[in-house]
Amino acid sequence: MPGIKLNKLGFDYKRIDKRLSLVTLIFILLSAITIFIFIFFILIPGQTSIKKIRQDVQSVSNDIKVINEKFVPAYAIAKKFKEIKFDPKFSIPKRENIDRINLSELPAKFHKLALEHNLKLSNKNLDLGFLKTKSKSISMFLELEGKLNDFRSYLITIISLPFFDSFEKIKINSTQNNLKKFSVNLKINIK
Repeated sequence: MPGIKLNKLGFDYKRIDKRLSLVTLIFILLSAITIFIFIFFILIPGQTSIKKIRQDVQSVSNDIKVINEKFVPAYAIAKKFKEIKFDPKFSIPKRENIDRINLSELPAKFHKLALEHNLKLSNKNLDLGFLKTKSKSISMFLELEGKLNDFRSYLITIISLPFFDSFEKIKINSTQNNLKKFSVNLKINIK
């Protein structure tokens, strides 16, 4: 080769060529391709998936922190309420069924209770359709007018009646002069 002599650069290509066979060159080439595939198709995607996993872990840990900040205090409060013993403010009598014969006295009894609690009872109806069936309870509708505190004490008195079963519906409407109009549907246990 005219010009630069390669053996002066420290490479003796004839020796390298003699030492390397075709199989060795193919092996080196396949190794380089394998390394290239390993780096670009396994390591780099693996790194991006590791970054995504780290982001997901960070997101979940942030969510857990938020949940702990919101729900752990609520859980502690609920646990305290669980430990509080229920002590009713008024006694609830043993429930007894009223005899069907005494049902006619109920409207007068509720009217008397309304007067005792400074309420005006404008409507009182028993659902007599229940008497045709063998039902163990009867519905009653009451319409009252008065102050809210008086109505509250009236409801407490009704609850303390031995034949009271449940309230089905309570409706409160505003009227003039700080008075309210109340509608009550309740159930009474009967024999």
